[in-house]
Amino acid sequence: MCRKMFLVLFAVMLTFSAAGELVPGWMWWDGEGSDDLWTTGDNWRRTDGAYPDNTPPNADCNVSLGYFSTYSPAYAQITEGMDITIHGFSVGNRGEGTLDMTGGTLNAYYMNNTQSLSTARATVNMYGGQINIETSIGVARDGTGVINLEGGTITCKLVMFALKSTGVGTINLNGGELIVEYDPANPDQDNLQIRDGSRFVISDGVLKYNTGGLLTVDNFVAFVDAGKIVPDTSEDPRRQVSIETVGDYIVVSTYSDDRIPYNPTPQNGGIVTESGTELGWAAGSTAVSHNIYFSNNTADVENAADTSSPFCIAAEIPDPQFYVDGLSMGSTYYWRVDEVEAGGEVIKGFVWSFSRDQYSEAVETFDTYATYIDMLDNGWAEEAGAYVDLVTDAGSAQDGNRAMVIDCYNSSTMTKTFDSSQDWSTAHNSVSLLQVYIKGELANNASGASVILTDNGGQSAAVNFEDPSRLTTNDNYDKFWIQWLMPLADFTAANPQLNLTQITTMSISIDMVGSGKVYVDSIYLYSSGCYYGKSAGDLNGDCMIDIDDYSIMARSWLKSDPATPTAQPIVWYQFDETSGSTAADSSGNDYTATAKAGGEAATAIWSDQGKSGGCIEFDGTYCMKFSGTEISALSEEVTVSLWINGDPEVQPAAGITFAAADTPMGLAKQLNAHMPWSSSYVYFDTGGDNTSYDRVSWLAPAQAYKYGWNHYAFTKNAQTGQQKIYHNGSLVASASGRTKLMDIAEIAIGMSTNEASTPYIGRVDDFRIYNVELSADDILAISGYPRRGDFAGDDDFVDSADFGVLADGWLSQVLWPAE
Repeated sequence: MCRKMFLVLFAVMLTFSAAGELVPGWMWWDGEGSDDLWTTGDNWRRTDGAYPDNTPPNADCNVSLGYFSTYSPAYAQITEGMDITIHGFSVGNRGEGTLDMTGGTLNAYYMNNTQSLSTARATVNMYGGQINIETSIGVARDGTGVINLEGGTITCKLVMFALKSTGVGTINLNGGELIVEYDPANPDQDNLQIRDGSRFVISDGVLKYNTGGLLTVDNFVAFVDAGKIVPDTSEDPRRQVSIETVGDYIVVSTYSDDRIPYNPTPQNGGIVTESGTELGWAAGSTAVSHNIYFSNNTADVENAADTSSPFCIAAEIPDPQFYVDGLSMGSTYYWRVDEVEAGGEVIKGFVWSFSRDQYSEAVETFDTYATYIDMLDNGWAEEAGAYVDLVTDAGSAQDGNRAMVIDCYNSSTMTKTFDSSQDWSTAHNSVSLLQVYIKGELANNASGASVILTDNGGQSAAVNFEDPSRLTTNDNYDKFWIQWLMPLADFTAANPQLNLTQITTMSISIDMVGSGKVYVDSIYLYSSGCYYGKSAGDLNGDCMIDIDDYSIMARSWLKSDPATPTAQPIVWYQFDETSGSTAADSSGNDYTATAKAGGEAATAIWSDQGKSGGCIEFDGTYCMKFSGTEISALSEEVTVSLWINGDPEVQPAAGITFAAADTPMGLAKQLNAHMPWSSSYVYFDTGGDNTSYDRVSWLAPAQAYKYGWNHYAFTKNAQTGQQKIYHNGSLVASASGRTKLMDIAEIAIGMSTNEASTPYIGRVDDFRIYNVELSADDILAISGYPRRGDFAGDDDFVDSADFGVLADGWLSQVLWPAE
């Protein structure tokens, strides 16, 4: 009897904490009930024995919707009349969960919207009712969490967005109220924490913050300036954030400022086809006249202060319309309308943009052919050892669902004879460029390729493919199509007798040793356009020769190409391996890199299509990990140098090219680069502790991260506070005040150091780390590029001859080929 009594007392004691409080148990949703209602017992599961399965949770329960993959995805409903009290509530607990609430009441001590895994997903859709949280709401603690508040009220004392760097949280306030109350038990607590990347999006809902908390109106203004509280402009671009103090609360809401002009014509981001177009807009409600600012540079328009600006093309015009002319093909234009009120007050408008379409004309897409016989029946002919085939799936074509395959043996040619003579001169819609997409196979041994044009008088001219080896060793040929751009002037330069107004045939000729295959697709004519790196004088690739280009030239003035740096890398992967799971370190420190995935060994993917020799290819399934004494010693200074060639079918994508953390498998941004992020920004982060880090960024054009090899160098010097990004030997971004120190346990190339998230897709070669900040000259020498600004080509110096090239095009838009 005494033994039984002791066991009963012991069991009771186990259910209480030292403070005498009941220890909450866990219940999770298995969705086995006949409906999706919270109150249906068969939807719940508990295995600790304290409560049986198939009973709804109560006040001593922690609740999980979406518990791992076993009980995921989970979907539950709370409806009118339900009065629910639980201890804690996690949506997307290591899995995926959704809660829809249309009425009723939910009371809990805490609420987490995703938990424990970066892959977790959680959504709370609230249309009515009330959620009362005694302490905190965690929005996306680890994974992706969304709260859509359409109606009803949520109250709590603390809101935390993305407790960990892997979390991304959003609260959409489309209706109802979210109230953050003051917690007198924690007077020094920052009770509204919004990590970078997370945010409130407000339309008709309201955020109320008790003024007893630490935050002031100025803090909320800073949230707005940082993009952490934004208006929902999807339906009304004029919506603005309102912040005011009402009684005991800071109230954040939005309103539509109808004084601002809207609804532009051409539509924002649209395309026009003619050299002139009429600008139009819906005028602001109080406008009596309008000022218009116009340029092909967004900063010119954004920064124009008043009508004295050279970019003001019309002042105080009475009607909301204005005609502009002289628009160049392939160019983008930016414009802004400021509304002038009767009293003279000016209401600044948005910056809008539109582009004049770069003229394009399909020569051959292959998409209309059912078989290769159709090609031969429609003007194509096999010549000199060529046999033609047709790929018929979208995955193998560059665009559409068809591409031509040339089965080559030695010298092989495919010729297209047109039904009538073609006018490919500039008189025909200003065409100046011929595009052919081409790719090869690993087994090829190609020595040359060319496109040959012939006119009706028998005159012919050829333009050669500049690097036939790319058709030979392109081992991932189903991904890496090569855009071959040929100025039509190159054909007439090769044979001045060629008449571009009377082209009768186009031939594609491949020189192959033995047999092989070459794929061809998307043959187009284009007018001149903006092509990065193609125009002399345009050093930053924005197709405008201006002060930004002059600044780049000034940094190189009277300098010649630099010597090889004296500093030696502490790790250097040349990636010339051909098989296996490790990469040798050429620095002499023997820091071998090993392929890893999810904590397990993996196999690397090797290619002989590197920038120099071989390279490594990342497909998103693995990374290369390494560590070492000198790597762990990195703290104040570092330089990372590497070559990348992003997968053009995937990039830009939200990936990590290399990452370093302060713990094994950690996620702190100690030394990270996104090359690029999905926004096309290249980010370089250092000294991160999962809450803050030093960052510098650069908005990169597509050619700077795909369509070929690009060199990058990233430098950090915490003593001087300088953090920089170099592209192809030139400084493209820098920031000061970056003094956070690095603390590195290990480094990964190809994805995050957790071996599971944000992978980079593409090729990497010649990866180096130095334990010093290399100079600009050192980086230029490593890149192998000539000093930027040496346009004239008369010597190895940037001098007055080169400045003359820049001056000739000053403040003009430069298109390629030159018109």
